[in-house]
Amino acid sequence: MKVYIMTDMEGVSGLADPGMCEQDASEACFEGRRLLAGDVNAAIEGALRGGAEEIVVCDGHGGGGNLRAEDIISPAKLTKPNGFANYLNGMDATFEACFLIGAHAMAGTAGAFMPHTQSARDWKEYAVNGRPLGEIGQLAILAGDYDVPVALVTGDSFAVKEARDLLGEAVATVSVKHTAAGGRVQCLALDAARKLIVDAARGALNKIKNMKPHKLSLPATVTLKFYSPDVARRWAETTGTALSDSVTMTFTADSAEKILSQFSPSR
Repeated sequence: MKVYIMTDMEGVSGLADPGMCEQDASEACFEGRRLLAGDVNAAIEGALRGGAEEIVVCDGHGGGGNLRAEDIISPAKLTKPNGFANYLNGMDATFEACFLIGAHAMAGTAGAFMPHTQSARDWKEYAVNGRPLGEIGQLAILAGDYDVPVALVTGDSFAVKEARDLLGEAVATVSVKHTAAGGRVQCLALDAARKLIVDAARGALNKIKNMKPHKLSLPATVTLKFYSPDVARRWAETTGTALSDSVTMTFTADSAEKILSQFSPSR
């Protein structure tokens, strides 16, 4: 059995400081990377217990650079996205399951920890066929194009609710933190969170035959709303995609891959 693990940072266990998600040389950043590795290794351990023989870990946050090969346990192999053009780098139809570890809620999700869709600064709302989606939905579509179901999602309580709303109750989820009154983030103890991830990963593979890939109805209409006309013009010029109004880009995707590769300057 082959398992593909896509990672992000915002939904990692114990991570309650946005500074831990930065890609710099700060102490907070290194702590965030350590926490990420812990969750990823818990998912790897659970996958192995569930029968996985081959595991690929994609270091997805910020395009990679958060994990080193020595940070993850054997036999997992490490890769990173090749931009928007190949977001799930190395994914193909030989994989039985995809895990999303450290996921976050989509842009505009009130109460979630660091909700956004790709660019927190630029992207206000992303939708496919009229349904607002975040990165969880995008990844489910891309994996589904290879007939691979998203079997496990870990993150804050809003991220896992988003996953269940989109993918159904069959998807395994682990909520590792939630936002309490006053906006304070409350995280599960690390040992408890990692145990839940191990158990959920193993359980997800044990029932993988009951999970269905998320298939996109094609051709699909993709709509992206930006926060300002200046930002919209910049993205339109960079990608060669026309604007439908001053802050909105709309295009037709004739393949699942195009829902993100359209935003690649090199397409």
